[in-house]
Amino acid sequence: MRGKNCIEALIGLVQQKGYEQRSKKREQDFTRKRKMTFSEIIYFMLSIVKESTQNALERVFPHLQKENLGMNQQALSLARQKIKGEAFEELFQTRVNGSYQMDRYNRGDRELIIFDRGYPSHKLIKSLSDKAIAYVMRVQQGFIWKQDREGMQDGWVLLGKTGWHVRVMQIPLTGGEREILITNLGEAPMAYQAFGEWYYKRWGIQTTYKALKQKRETENVSGRLVDKVKQDF
Repeated sequence: MRGKNCIEALIGLVQQKGYEQRSKKREQDFTRKRKMTFSEIIYFMLSIVKESTQNALERVFPHLQKENLGMNQQALSLARQKIKGEAFEELFQTRVNGSYQMDRYNRGDRELIIFDRGYPSHKLIKSLSDKAIAYVMRVQQGFIWKQDREGMQDGWVLLGKTGWHVRVMQIPLTGGEREILITNLGEAPMAYQAFGEWYYKRWGIQTTYKALKQKRETENVSGRLVDKVKQDF
C-alpha cells in the first residue's frame, strides 16, 4: 500500500470514532465545540514541518474552511495535552504495516543482525554465538589473521579464544578493494553470492539515521511534557 492508498488508510483511521476514544486521555475531552476538532488536531500535527508552531497554525487554519477563526500556540498546547502519545504510535504502525515490508532473513523467530565496521569484537561475537543470534559483520583486514594469510574466498576459521568457528568471506568491490565479512550462518541458509547484497542493505538504514538527525532534527521537540515528546517522536 503506497502513496494515495496509504494516505486514505491513515485518514480512515483518524476518522474512526474508536480511534478517537482510544486516543483521548479523558472521556469528556473534545466533546464541546472547539476551534479545532480531534481529527483536525491530528492532521495538524502530521503536517508540521520545521517551523514555529504559530507559523504552522497560520499556514493550516485557512484550509480548515472556518471563517474568522484562528488559534494561538497556547490553545494548541492545551488541546494537545488531551491526546495520548499512543495515538500517533498507532498511526505510525498503520503506515509501516501497510507500506513498508522489510526484506529480512528469519531463522525460526530470530532475525539476522548486520553490523558495519567498528562493531566487531571477540566478546560480542561470542555473546551472539552463545545466544544463537544470526549475524553478519564487516571486519578490518587483520581481524581474522588466518583468512588474510590464506586469502580464502569463503571458509571457516576458529576465532581466537572464543571457542567458536566463524565463516569468513571476502567480497570483491568495484574499486578493486575487498570487504571481509564474518557470520555464523552456514552455506545452507545463505550462499556466498548473497552476502554482499545483504550487507549492502544496511546502507539505507544508515542514511535514514542521518536524515532523522540532520534534516528532520528529531531530537528537537516542541514540548517538555511526556505525551508531547511522544507525539513529536
